[in-house]
Amino acid sequence: MSTGRKGTLLLFAGVSMMAVSGASVAQAQTVDADQAQPTTQQQQQPASEVEPRVADQNASNYGEIVVTAQRRAERLLDVPITLTAVTPEALESFAVTNTTDLPSLVPGLVFTQGLTNANPYMRGIGQQLDGINIEQPVAVYIDGVYLFQPASAIFSFNNVSQIEVLKGPQGTLFGRNALGGVIHVKTEEPKRDPVLKVDASYGNYDTITGHFYANTPVSQDVTVNLAAYGMKRMRGYGFNVTRNKRIYQAEEYGAQGKIRWQAGDATEILLNALYSHVTSDIGGTTGVVPGALAEDGVTRFISTYKVADSLDTTSPTNTFLGSLRITHDLGWAKLISITAYHKLWAKLTLYVNAIPFGSGKALSIDPFHLDAHTFTQEVQLQGGNGDKFNWIFGLYYLHDVSKNRFSPALDGTEFFSLDATMPADSYSAFGQATMKVLPATNLTLGFRYTQDRKSISGVANSGGFIFGPEDTGIETKKSWGSPSWRVALDHKLAPNVMAFVSYNRGFASGTYNSTDFANPAASPETLDAFEGGVKSEMFDRRVSLNVAGFYYIVNDLQQVSLTPGLGRTGSIALFNAASSRIYGTDVDFTIRPVDNFSVTGGFQLLHAKYRRFPDGACPVPSPAGGNPTTDQCDLSGRQMNRAPKFAATIGAQYTTGPLQFSINNSHNSGFNWEPSALVKQKAYDSLSGSITWSAPGDKWQIQLYGSNLLDEKIWAYAAAASTSVYSPGVPRLYGVRVSAKF
Repeated sequence: MSTGRKGTLLLFAGVSMMAVSGASVAQAQTVDADQAQPTTQQQQQPASEVEPRVADQNASNYGEIVVTAQRRAERLLDVPITLTAVTPEALESFAVTNTTDLPSLVPGLVFTQGLTNANPYMRGIGQQLDGINIEQPVAVYIDGVYLFQPASAIFSFNNVSQIEVLKGPQGTLFGRNALGGVIHVKTEEPKRDPVLKVDASYGNYDTITGHFYANTPVSQDVTVNLAAYGMKRMRGYGFNVTRNKRIYQAEEYGAQGKIRWQAGDATEILLNALYSHVTSDIGGTTGVVPGALAEDGVTRFISTYKVADSLDTTSPTNTFLGSLRITHDLGWAKLISITAYHKLWAKLTLYVNAIPFGSGKALSIDPFHLDAHTFTQEVQLQGGNGDKFNWIFGLYYLHDVSKNRFSPALDGTEFFSLDATMPADSYSAFGQATMKVLPATNLTLGFRYTQDRKSISGVANSGGFIFGPEDTGIETKKSWGSPSWRVALDHKLAPNVMAFVSYNRGFASGTYNSTDFANPAASPETLDAFEGGVKSEMFDRRVSLNVAGFYYIVNDLQQVSLTPGLGRTGSIALFNAASSRIYGTDVDFTIRPVDNFSVTGGFQLLHAKYRRFPDGACPVPSPAGGNPTTDQCDLSGRQMNRAPKFAATIGAQYTTGPLQFSINNSHNSGFNWEPSALVKQKAYDSLSGSITWSAPGDKWQIQLYGSNLLDEKIWAYAAAASTSVYSPGVPRLYGVRVSAKF
């Protein structure tokens, strides 16, 4: 272990001991005390209506953290859910620029990337399989709209108002595959005050970035905002020795606009449109893992950012999201309608085994076309009478049509193709109510029933033999109905100390494997989560501490097995493992010893093992190279994949005059990339921070920033396929940013 890493861990241990006497949540937005107890009107507002404002941070009032985890504005201290709320100030101070960086601020969250797909894992719950229509058990939302396609969940942050990361099943109110938790990104709402913000930055690897945000009233009843951003890394940080060119360049740009119309005293209409374009080769360009030999018997690990691939794997992904939210005040309740349309289209190139052309064994997928259209409609009815009784009922509908073309090739010559179409329809009804059963005790009851229908069709061509999924004998249409529920009891031990216990049932929808017509659909997986914890604030909110313990029972866990010994192309099998048991502890804290200095952090201890997994698949390396065969093996008792036993964050901010110093470290103890544990991510620390100078009035700022300052080798993707391969994440990044606000 490096000296820097030891020092970081010692600092973390010391601060943790200091925090044991106090209370709060790291990196969270705060509001004035007069908003700490939301009014009945606030509680009836839709989630995105809440606009917390930052309090004057003095010794007696550091403000309250307001979140909308239960679809109404509440103090975080009053919500019986383990969650982290992240502000835009924290994102900027600690150089967190996109969704894959969120683990830096949320201990225990693992955010990996396969192809261009997001693979978030929370408390050991996630999904390995990449492709179209493969929903992730950690659901990602933008402004209250669920992102059905995982390829849309990798994006840079722009005009963010707050990010809420909820841990544990959230199936009652969020539904759709919120088995492991929810990541909800909320962007700025149009306001009446005119605002103009711009920034530009330049970083290493010739990286230029810029953001623009404008907000203005158009009339007495109409306000609008517009945000745009762009990033281009012109000099990649890697090198392809076969093609003799730099790799790991990147380009990203996008825009978002909102129109808010107060259509009467009781009706508000919000139109939201978002477009993003991401071009990257992370997750698609691969190298041979250290210590392994490729199946050609020649290709080995070169260095972390050097590969020998023969193709350009730069892959563009485009996303459009449009939504319409209508809120109508009925007097006794609020009626809310959220209609959304989401389109994704991408052309991907993937290098499977990192072997250059010439041996006849270089396996690639070129192209991998993705095309998806998703429509969702949600209707909510929210009501209540202050803090004594609050309720919400709703209906939800989702319709998706996803298509992909999958074309593997050997030495660049296509030998197989598969065109798949997978329609999906989902219907659900839900309700949740919180009632005061004793002066200091609340009971929350929630229930949701979801009915899913999915099917698969298409055509495959293997050496002139043409067939469809119906020819393989699998059932091509499936329906699943599943309930989910929530029972929670919280009790105020003191005005700023709350204890809670909860029992949640969550489920992840069944699905088909769009890359293999012979693979039967996997059944839904279910999770029973038992959790208890204490949230507290002390010493005029100078110290806060949140502690939670959890125990999960997971059945029919969906898993992926790479079986390279089967046939010419190998096989990616999706199936249900038998069961798992997961338990652990979450802790987070904030300490403000003086007004201009704060320390925030947290950690997660996790025990996540397969309880019964008798029919696992274990790739077997050969001395001649590669993993040519796969044995059936019993993985019962093994550590679950992408489930680090220990993860922690520790950050500090200090302000003196016009200067602010910010530093944050995220530690991960390492994890297995797949159930057999043939490929592992080593332990790492991701250190980031900034130094910011603000002009009088805070109109101008100059910031020096950096991420992964220890230059740790953190992989974005790895797998034990026919060759054990990896795709690296980003190395040390740093630069200077100039921003202005008018």
